[in-house]
Amino acid sequence: MLTRIQTERSLIQNENHSKLLPNFLLLSSLLNFQMYYPLGSGVALDSVSRGLKTALVEKYDFASGTSSRSTKLIHGGVRYLQKAVFNLDYEQYKMVKEALLERANLIQIAPHIAYPFPIMLPLYRWWQVPYYWVGIKMYDLVAGKQKLRSSYFLSKSKALELFPMLKKHELVGALVYYDGQHEDARMNIVLAMTAIRMGGSLANHVEVKELLKTTDSDGKEQVCGAKVRDLMTGEEWSIKAKCVINATGPYTDSIRLMSNADNPKICKPSSGVHIVLPDYYSPSNMGLLDPATSDGRVIFFLPWQKVTLAGTTDNACEVTDYPQPTEKEVQFILKEIRNYLSPDVRVRRGDVLSAWSGIRPLVSDPTKKDTQSLARNHIIEVSKENLITIAGGKWTTYRHMAEETVDKAIEVCNLQPKNKACCTKGLLLDGAHEWSPTLFIRLVQDFGLENEVAQHLASTYGDRAFKVAKMASMTGKRWPIVGRRLHEEYPYIEAEVRYAIREYACSAVDILARRTRLSFCNATAAEEALPRIVDIMAEELKWTKEQKKANIDHCKQFLRREMGLDLRSASTNVPINFTKEEINEHVVKFKSLDCDNKGFITINDLRKHFKKTNQDVSEDHLHQILQEVDLNRNAQVDIGEFLQLMSALKTGAISNNRLAYAVRDSSSSIPVERSGVVVGPFNRNKIPFFLFLLSPSLSLSFPSLFSFCPLLFLLFPFVFPFFLFFLFFYFPFPFSFSFPFSFFISFLFFHFLSLFSFPFSFFISFLFFHFLSLFSFPFSFFISFLFFHFLSLFPSLSFCSLSLFFCSLSFFLLFLSSASFSPFLFSFFLSFFLSSLPPSDMLTAVYIRLDYSC
Repeated sequence: MLTRIQTERSLIQNENHSKLLPNFLLLSSLLNFQMYYPLGSGVALDSVSRGLKTALVEKYDFASGTSSRSTKLIHGGVRYLQKAVFNLDYEQYKMVKEALLERANLIQIAPHIAYPFPIMLPLYRWWQVPYYWVGIKMYDLVAGKQKLRSSYFLSKSKALELFPMLKKHELVGALVYYDGQHEDARMNIVLAMTAIRMGGSLANHVEVKELLKTTDSDGKEQVCGAKVRDLMTGEEWSIKAKCVINATGPYTDSIRLMSNADNPKICKPSSGVHIVLPDYYSPSNMGLLDPATSDGRVIFFLPWQKVTLAGTTDNACEVTDYPQPTEKEVQFILKEIRNYLSPDVRVRRGDVLSAWSGIRPLVSDPTKKDTQSLARNHIIEVSKENLITIAGGKWTTYRHMAEETVDKAIEVCNLQPKNKACCTKGLLLDGAHEWSPTLFIRLVQDFGLENEVAQHLASTYGDRAFKVAKMASMTGKRWPIVGRRLHEEYPYIEAEVRYAIREYACSAVDILARRTRLSFCNATAAEEALPRIVDIMAEELKWTKEQKKANIDHCKQFLRREMGLDLRSASTNVPINFTKEEINEHVVKFKSLDCDNKGFITINDLRKHFKKTNQDVSEDHLHQILQEVDLNRNAQVDIGEFLQLMSALKTGAISNNRLAYAVRDSSSSIPVERSGVVVGPFNRNKIPFFLFLLSPSLSLSFPSLFSFCPLLFLLFPFVFPFFLFFLFFYFPFPFSFSFPFSFFISFLFFHFLSLFSFPFSFFISFLFFHFLSLFSFPFSFFISFLFFHFLSLFPSLSFCSLSLFFCSLSFFLLFLSSASFSPFLFSFFLSFFLSSLPPSDMLTAVYIRLDYSC
């Protein structure tokens, strides 16, 4: 342990840490205690606040397990309230009530890292509106005075305004309710730092090897401490304690078996996978809840740390130190996301920035007969050896769990605290004392930090952000003055690494995963920032080259194994359809583009390559290509991605990108049908009538002609059919229009007719109806029905109907004499019949299903 103590002692030279003890003092003080437990920052804070001499050891880093891999929500449990109501389960109701009270307390004691957060519940069925509205209002009612804000209903338009990525089809509206959101890893560290400032001895990277036991006056074995090992130095020593508390989450059973090998297992571990997507997938200030996925689970879709967090799954698993997400679970979450997002938003596998798995410590109550049923709340077990185990529960109720656990420990082990009652309710945590929502402005004004960086520091460290800012180095720029970023896309700065070491960060993984959340936000960005982080830590902790290399290798393994980088690589595996000689040729091309031997090329290099090879690709296409091929979103194409790109040019297809279509020759012929005109030989049997185009002069002459001689209007229905017969059969016009173009023309045509008198409109419309002989019955019926509505605008409707009837009869006889029969006639007669009905009967008749085919 001396090596680690000497390192820590050199670190605090000229530093004022009167309240936060250096790590070597904490390690050297782990000898005799009233309270000792392998994990549980909340329990440590509760016991030390009561005046008990307290120690805590964590095998890896604070929050290295499930605590940092949650959904980041502080919630009361809407689902539990639903079960409480429908099953009349009072225990479920009590659990919801307790969680809502603790939610309010957590937001009060750590306002810089916990805050009210709106969550939208989209509704796609009308019956869901009253159903979920009643449930959400009951949720508000149970919260009572601790309610964060009132829930409310949103119309479809308002929901889409607030959440424009939402699927519009069949959307009825949305409900918005409030829960809490927090930064889980930082919350755990803040609890530990607060406990240390109050006199507790907490040490990370210290493993429990075995439990110490003694025999009481009755000859029974009692747990009296533990033998531990420092994983950083390899040294071992013993810690004695009057009471040992097992608060190890998924590792609950491993500690219980140390106490008694015959203890039955009570932990039922379950894996929950989350994925991270770019921030454009969700609005910055509102989350989304899918209450019923395809397999009955719940999916959250939340903005977090300038990215979008989606999850979670729920699958039985084994307890492991290195939980890993699977591709199947990632694809499941992506599938559920697609169900709620607009089809315009392409949810791509390549957009997954990171993926991780956390192990839920679900437990069964050993005191109940049905040991297979899982306890939805926490349980406290006292073994024969006086080992106290706290298991189950969730982040929201951690404080209440700790309170009950310490109460039980005082009772069972006859401890004598200074304050017998719990003191943690309302106790402000580290960083909350002088925090205010406008604190970031002072950081900008006093230190010259970027606005985004200042907001990040204030919302992460609270009033401790000033200490971080004091450690920030000069940028050498006009603005910002201080605060060099670890990665240009994220607001983490180098000073945070130095400050994290003073909060007991011992490895690069501690920095990337818990002190910053860069590995959770973007695994690739974390890998890029890794060398600089290791350099800073080496400078602070006096690492050798071997220690630096070991940290880099360990961190890369962590990113690949636990943050989804291996999955990302696997998901981009596309067959390369090249021979060995062709691969060598493209490798040479890549090296020629990579002039600086960086191992990647940029969009400018691609642009030059396309130009050199005479491939005309627009700028828009280039950016789309980069979005699809560059799955890491770092504007860099490595040799593997380049080979996939070249393979796509050869085969015409590539997984998840449009490159092949962007560079494909677009000069192929377009079918004539798409141009709006169908050209072909005249066939009198197939198309008995063709489009007759009247000249503008003839068209304009019809109104004056009818007004000059009214008798022509009366004779028109009888003479006009024979006129058309003669005109169409002896002067055919050898082309006709396709359906889309005709529909567009007809729409404009009826608007145009409204400018003229009825006789002229009637005549032109009647000509137009004959073109319907080229179409099927449904469309003809639709146009005919609309036409009669058009005629209803004129006062002489009854006379018009009579005239049309005679015209129709004439044309019917004419069509019967020809070789073909068009569905136009049937639709025309049916429309005429419907137009003569009263409005109520007409509406009824419209809904009659007509299975007519010709």
